[in-house]
Amino acid sequence: MHASRHGISTLKVFLLILAALLLGFCAWSGWLVHWALNATPSISVDYGQKLHELALQGQDASAKNEHETLLRVGATLRQLDDEFQQKYGKPGDAPEEWSAARVGFPVDLAALEMPEVPARAREIAREYLERAGATTLLADLATLRGARLVVRPAAPGALISLLIPELGDARKASRYCRGRAVVAAQAGDWESFVGAITDMRGLSRAVNRDPILIGYLVGIAIDAAAADTLRESIIAHDIPLAALDKLAAVFAEDASRRGVIDAFEAERLMFMDISQRTHDKSGRFIPSAAGGLTGTGGPAGTSPAIANVVAIAMPSRRQTEALAERVYARMKELGGMARKDRRGNPDDHLGIEVSTRYMLLQLMIPAIGKAISAGDQGLQQQRATRIIIALERCRAARGEYPEKLGELVPEFLDAVPGDPYSELGFVYKPGPDRKARASYTLYSVGDDDEDNAGQRALTEHDALRPVGKGKDLVFMPKGP
Repeated sequence: MHASRHGISTLKVFLLILAALLLGFCAWSGWLVHWALNATPSISVDYGQKLHELALQGQDASAKNEHETLLRVGATLRQLDDEFQQKYGKPGDAPEEWSAARVGFPVDLAALEMPEVPARAREIAREYLERAGATTLLADLATLRGARLVVRPAAPGALISLLIPELGDARKASRYCRGRAVVAAQAGDWESFVGAITDMRGLSRAVNRDPILIGYLVGIAIDAAAADTLRESIIAHDIPLAALDKLAAVFAEDASRRGVIDAFEAERLMFMDISQRTHDKSGRFIPSAAGGLTGTGGPAGTSPAIANVVAIAMPSRRQTEALAERVYARMKELGGMARKDRRGNPDDHLGIEVSTRYMLLQLMIPAIGKAISAGDQGLQQQRATRIIIALERCRAARGEYPEKLGELVPEFLDAVPGDPYSELGFVYKPGPDRKARASYTLYSVGDDDEDNAGQRALTEHDALRPVGKGKDLVFMPKGP
């Protein structure tokens, strides 16, 4: 009798505990669902202003802001494109011979350099150049050459939604400048040629004033286009000494240009802005807010709020931002290293694991290796270009190329620039006839740090990657 009452009492206690646990679970589940349906981001820092302040660093804040000039360049080109489409037709209206020759319609400035294209394509390209010359475009490009301040207003709202159409417009303006340079070189108009190349460098500098990563990369791409245009023109034409002297000044090293470290700081600010827009005041992650901002769940506000219940398995804002600070600090450290200290793919040197729990950080970390490598390649190409210009000045002044690069110092170079990829430096081999134009070879030994006697990689820049072992990057003569 005693034992039976004791057994019933134990069962009651067990059932009461179970009921309490179930009641607690239901209450917690109800709270979680209520939170999921009503979660609100906690926005307390104006990262748009912080990005604006970063953009101002290194610029002359007392100078006139030429951001509107940069925007006007793009607007002028878009207006010209519309004008020519109205006159000749839209891309979809391209005649069969245009498509067969793989030339853009109605305007493709590359047609000025392509022998196997319809003659009409070259005529329209020249007409486009003439029409552009009658607009404000040349004056605006000349203004950007010497601009000491190019900065957009502080961005309101989420930085991830920042639209930067001027970067695409700058690439288009670069192609316009290349077209001008090609036509000028064909006509022997070296003043106009130098002007077109100078405008390309001015565009790249104006774009580089913006610290965001895409601006940094577009600036490098425009500089590469300017260097390529010059190298091709040197092979095809005898450029007079007076023009070469001006080009040497155009390609002089510019310490005011932003490096990749600023670009990574801008990326950090963008991430921190996203972080505050995807966590509530207690630091809980809000997946629906992340879907709207990063594009993983459609436009803002369309991701199902109930999806926020998965936040229970996600790291807090404090944990996410602490890891992000480590990642971006390491990215900046890698960006500041000499190439020889991080040979190979810079991604392999990050050394910080970002697990799948840190979904937001995984989505937003940029392609570190590509960004750093682009800077290495840009620096290398600009230094090689300065050497090429010095070699051409030497030939124009003395009648022949030097036997060694050291002979260019101090008349044509203050010092021979080093190759960021190798302590061996740029390799120069004069041809048998040192008086003949472009009769030398100039190359980098590349990422493997081995001189392979100028053996070209199948793809030019492969020599700067581990895949290009046994190959070199040849700058002159320019490869096919």
